[in-house]
Amino acid sequence: MRIDNRVRIVAALMAMGCGSAPAFAQNAGLVVKGGIAQASLQVGPKGTAASHTDNQTGFSGGIAVTLPPYKQVGFQTEVLLNERRPVFSADSGSVAFVVVPFLLRARLADVGRTRISLLLGPEVAASATRSHGFVQEFDDYGMDVGVDFEVQRRAMIDVRYTRGLVNIGPGADPTDSAKSLGLTVMIGWRLR
Repeated sequence: MRIDNRVRIVAALMAMGCGSAPAFAQNAGLVVKGGIAQASLQVGPKGTAASHTDNQTGFSGGIAVTLPPYKQVGFQTEVLLNERRPVFSADSGSVAFVVVPFLLRARLADVGRTRISLLLGPEVAASATRSHGFVQEFDDYGMDVGVDFEVQRRAMIDVRYTRGLVNIGPGADPTDSAKSLGLTVMIGWRLR
């Protein structure tokens, strides 16, 4: 499946980046995080309010690599696994998405021992599901904006909003817009 190759490529690039330069390896931060992700797919004619919305929620978790800030701006990339389960549906199955955001971290303020940063950047999400012997693959591209609270340089609280940029989903009419929206709240712990 294509999703496996993408995960391997991103993981290999992150590992090469962490191990290729000693200065980078010493200064890069490694964060483990987990929380809740809520996503919805809004379908409707372009330029109008959505006529149909599917809400899904589930676990989100993974690993992040942060580069040290240059003055006030740094960089962060992540590999997250988002589980999405229908909220108002009799179908109890879940779909797993691999989400890879590429974020700029801009420090906004330091309040006591808490550093507040703005997160902004694109993300790529991919999923593959098997139904009746067929594999369906979905790719989604979006833009993230959020706030990160780093408490005492170890614990982190990450709140972000994602807006899909491309039409996805088999139920969308060619004249419709079918874009995803998401809200993710995660708690993390800086390992180094």
